[in-house]
Amino acid sequence: MIEVSIRTFPVIIALILLIQFTYGNPSSAKALFELSFPRRYPRLPGWVELKKLTLFETEILGLKVPALKFEFYDILPKEIAISIYLYVDRDRNPKTGYDGADVKLSLYGKPSSLSVTAYYYNSTGKFWKYLRLSRSVIIVTAGNSITITMPLEVIGSLSNLKYAFTKLSLFVSVTETLNLRS
Repeated sequence: MIEVSIRTFPVIIALILLIQFTYGNPSSAKALFELSFPRRYPRLPGWVELKKLTLFETEILGLKVPALKFEFYDILPKEIAISIYLYVDRDRNPKTGYDGADVKLSLYGKPSSLSVTAYYYNSTGKFWKYLRLSRSVIIVTAGNSITITMPLEVIGSLSNLKYAFTKLSLFVSVTETLNLRS
């Protein structure tokens, strides 16, 4: 008999969601928007360049959820630190926001422990303000890709997606832990 306490219940739900999101039925995923990027630096490792950005809709526990997949040219090593800043024109109005972007999505950390934050641009005060996300964001790193669920407060409507993304910045660095006490 398996006992489940109130404390472990959210962890179990999160694991179920993660397993379904990672190993769910790929045929249920519907691509909504895709951008491909040509290889610009063939002498550098493939994990420093983004190959494709895909926004798709998938089903998790019966709910349709938008998700964003960043696909690189090669497998992401565990030693790197990555920062991705995606600027989104949430209201599809290029005259509002920061160069048209109303929301900045920041994804950062090592591939095995990525974090995500979102910021809303205050056009009146001309500054980025932290945007509290209404639901948890699922982040999955597998091989050469990073996939995250996209709350609607970040992406806005699922219509006119070709106008949604205004700018993408990608920073990759190699990190190493040194033992200073030998």
